[in-house]
Amino acid sequence: MQIFLPIAEVSVNAFTLLGLGGIVGVLSGMFGVGGGFLITPLLFFVGIPPAVAVATSANSSVSGVLAHFKRKTVDLKMGFVLLGGGLVGSAIGIQIFNMLKAMGQVDLLVTLCYVVFLGIIGFLMLIESIRAIKRAKGRPGGRPERKKHLWVHNLPLKMKFRASGLYISAIPPIAVGVMVGMLGAVMGVGGGFIMVPAMIYLLGMPTKVVIGTSLFQIIFTAGFTTLLHAYTNHTVDVFLAFLLLIGGVIGAQIGTQIGLKMKACGFGAGRLSQTGLRSVVTTQRTLLAGGMMTRVFALLFALLMLPGAGRAEEVVAALSQSRISITANFDGSEILIFGAVKRDQPTPEGEPLDVIITVAGPEKVETIRRKDRRFGIWINVEAQVIGHTPTFYTVTSTRELADILPPLTDSLWKITPDKRILPGMRGLPAREALIRLRKADDLYRTREGVVTLSEDTLFQTSITLPSNIVEGGYTTRIFLLRNGAVIDSYGTTINVQKVGIERWLYNLAYQQALIYGVMALAIAGLFGWGASEAFRILRR
Repeated sequence: MQIFLPIAEVSVNAFTLLGLGGIVGVLSGMFGVGGGFLITPLLFFVGIPPAVAVATSANSSVSGVLAHFKRKTVDLKMGFVLLGGGLVGSAIGIQIFNMLKAMGQVDLLVTLCYVVFLGIIGFLMLIESIRAIKRAKGRPGGRPERKKHLWVHNLPLKMKFRASGLYISAIPPIAVGVMVGMLGAVMGVGGGFIMVPAMIYLLGMPTKVVIGTSLFQIIFTAGFTTLLHAYTNHTVDVFLAFLLLIGGVIGAQIGTQIGLKMKACGFGAGRLSQTGLRSVVTTQRTLLAGGMMTRVFALLFALLMLPGAGRAEEVVAALSQSRISITANFDGSEILIFGAVKRDQPTPEGEPLDVIITVAGPEKVETIRRKDRRFGIWINVEAQVIGHTPTFYTVTSTRELADILPPLTDSLWKITPDKRILPGMRGLPAREALIRLRKADDLYRTREGVVTLSEDTLFQTSITLPSNIVEGGYTTRIFLLRNGAVIDSYGTTINVQKVGIERWLYNLAYQQALIYGVMALAIAGLFGWGASEAFRILRR
């Protein structure tokens, strides 16, 4: 089942998102992580824009932490100290994210952070797991190893954390919180995959309170980060978060039960296994089509009966629909374009008649960035701004364009993408790159020989609009050509707009961003509490 996300402006499979949320929820309950380290890259694979994926994948840990509160496995004092650093780190991270987004380097930063941090954490967890296994085999039934006195215990500003049995400086927890907050803002993660090892190996906290305390800090830090993203970037998608939460709250309760049965000595191995999880999700796209040939020919007959305008050959045309509404289940649309050639005299002899149809989406200013290899990494080094760029463009014709469209006619009428997009100074390479990228995303299409023309009079074709189209007017142009010259043209507009709750959410996200962010956090909290209560009733 496809569902349209109003902020991300893409259509994805709802069951895929539910499954991702369930995986994240299990990890959240088992290991005390928000799951963002896994769900953010998976959302990239599904097709969610990076900025939306980072901002929306805050966490689904509310139900998990409520379960730990009932078992008294949360160190509230330590949690508040970590939270203080986390809020500061989130504010700093948002500024870094916005700065890199303006520079066009945010995708590179997120990718590098995942490679570096997950690689390091995975390697350290592997070493620790091997050591834990060796210690367990070397001392069967023996006394547990005493905790070592680390350098962090010598720092000033010491505090007592009774639930954890610690008397240490507040500086290391604050530093850990700042780092986790920055990672949450930049990478879209809760930060548990950094925090939990730091709490165990750096702060020396007992494993039984680590998971609940980590979740407690992650909830507020991720909530604050989500609010900042919603207010500054308008990239939090409530529909996306809603589906992730449904799967997440159920998975979190299941993960909590599994986590209680895990042995402390096997904790590192479990953390390693979650670091290696990856999956590639595919989405399905179905296109709307309708049989309306009876109405088509009836309309054509009526059009041909209209009085002429004095031209030898004139195009009269219509669309199967001139307005497209984007709703929750929008996954693309197919439009039938049909028409006829009206004549005041017999069909001219000589070159056959040809038809070219173009559909251009709303125009916008695009920034194209050139990549270069620096220190073994491909980074953006130069930007080129191109104006009057259609977000969608398709060209269909009766025959191959090379046979019916001379370059001079193309330049005059701006039919093909090369002529439609005007390059600025030094803009030719950037224009070619833009066209290449849009074709790769199936937003620019050239379909030759798909317009059917009967008896040089009746023509028809279908245009498929993808699910990731943007709102606005889609200009449709129909050209009649003979001997390489345009003898008549016809233009109309297809209006595409969000309606219903999608329109309301989109307007709220951009016009009342603070209220929208608070609403997103309220939904997450209510879902977490509701799931916790539901599972409590079921366990009775």
